[in-house]
Amino acid sequence: MKWNREVFGHIGRRKTLLLAHIKGIEVARARTDLQFLSELEMELKHELAKVLEDEESMWHQKLRSS
Repeated sequence: MKWNREVFGHIGRRKTLLLAHIKGIEVARARTDLQFLSELEMELKHELAKVLEDEESMWHQKLRSS
């Protein structure tokens, strides 16, 4: 667990926060479609994709070590 935190960080927490932020932006964009919200949403989705890649890598590492 310590190695996972040091190498991958808190992937679950980061993933949950990113998903919550993206959902909040989607709600805000439903009311008003401001350019900066679109750009922020795109940035967060790219960051989420990176977190999902890290999560997949973590699971592969766990499978190899068992």
